[in-house]
Amino acid sequence: MDIYYYDQNTCETYCDLCAPTGAEPAINQECDYPQHCYNCEALLDHTLTLDGENYVREKIRKKEGRPEILDEWAERWNYLIQNEEDQS
Repeated sequence: MDIYYYDQNTCETYCDLCAPTGAEPAINQECDYPQHCYNCEALLDHTLTLDGENYVREKIRKKEGRPEILDEWAERWNYLIQNEEDQS
């Protein structure tokens, strides 16, 4: 799902189904951490910066977070986990 910003001050993000009227699609969809819809918590489509990739690797490796969210991240960015396993 595409990322929509509603309030630039709070940086709340929404999916296309939950975006309030007047929300604009995000222009830069490269993020430092995974973006989820503020309303439904759907994982939004975007790429990760290098810092974002490190953030995802670290959270999954340490199991820091809700298991269902970490599983979703691991599925979406499985190449990050696979690369770490290959280096071990």
